[in-house]
Amino acid sequence: MAVGWLVGGGEEPVQAAEPVEFTAPTEVNDAAFTGPTDIAGQVTIKSGEFGGTGSNYVCERELLITSLNAKPDRMKAWARVEAINPAPDSVASYIRGLHPATLLKPTRVTTHKFVNGKAVASQAILAGGTAVLTDDNQAIRVRCRTGSPLLDPILSTNETCKSCPSDYKQSTWQLSSTYYAINPSPPPVGPNAPKTVPGKPVTITVEKQLPPRYIVKSDDPSDPQVVTKTVTVHDPADPTPTPVVQIKTVKGPTRTVRVQGKTQIKTVTVTVPGAPRTQTVTVTVPRTVTVYEGSG
Repeated sequence: MAVGWLVGGGEEPVQAAEPVEFTAPTEVNDAAFTGPTDIAGQVTIKSGEFGGTGSNYVCERELLITSLNAKPDRMKAWARVEAINPAPDSVASYIRGLHPATLLKPTRVTTHKFVNGKAVASQAILAGGTAVLTDDNQAIRVRCRTGSPLLDPILSTNETCKSCPSDYKQSTWQLSSTYYAINPSPPPVGPNAPKTVPGKPVTITVEKQLPPRYIVKSDDPSDPQVVTKTVTVHDPADPTPTPVVQIKTVKGPTRTVRVQGKTQIKTVTVTVPGAPRTQTVTVTVPRTVTVYEGSG
C-alpha cells in the first residue's frame, strides 16, 4: 500500500484558492467523462479510516477503455490531462498499465469534469472507499465512478470543504502518507481478456499501514507490491511437538530407509553391523508457512 504524486497533464492548473468538494465513493455528476466504470468485485476492502462494511467496488479497466472510445472528444480531453497521446491504442495501453486500488481515507486530488468539450479542473476530496487507478509511480490517476482523470492536488492554507459530512474533520494533508490499498484480484485486461470467473467473496481488513521503506525484500521483481516472508512455526494443534520416532527393521551392513515425519518423508541411511537388527531413527520436522506482506 502506498501513495505518491507525479506532476503531469496538459491542462491549466487552478490558480486561486477555491472550495474543495467532498465526493462520496458512488457520487456521479452530469459532467462525468464516462458512466460508472467501477464494478462490484469479490474482494471487499475495509479500513478503520472509513469504517462500515467496506467497499467491494473495483475499477474495470476494459470498461473504461470502451467508454472513452465511444466518445472520442472526451477521450482526447482525458488523454491531454494525463499527458499521453490521444490515440485509442495509446489510451488503451496506458489504462491497462494502471492498477485498481481502493482509497483508505479521504484523499485530496485535482479532479476534472467534461464541460463544453474541455476538461475543467477543480479541487476535491475523494472519500475513503473510492475505487481508483494508480500508476507505477504510485500516483492516483483516475476516479472510476466517473472516469475522471486525476492530477496532484493544489493545496491552500485557506481551503474550505464543500459538502463535507458534519462529522468530518479536515486534516493537514501529508503527501507522503499511505492512502490506498491495491486490489489483489482486479478484473483482467487486454483485448483477449478472459471473462472473470466469480470466486468466493473475500474481505481484507487493513489494520495497519506501513510506509514503503519498511518493505525490504521483494520476491517478484515484476510486481514490487508482492513481498513474501517465510517463517517456521509450531503446529497450533501441537504447541510443544516432540520428535517423531519411527522404528524400522533393516538388514545390514547398510540400508536406506524412508521415515515418515509429521509433514514430510525423510530418507536416511543407517548402519547395521552383522545380523539383522532394529534401528531407531528420530526425525523432527517443523511446519513452515508463508506469510505475505504488502498489498496482497
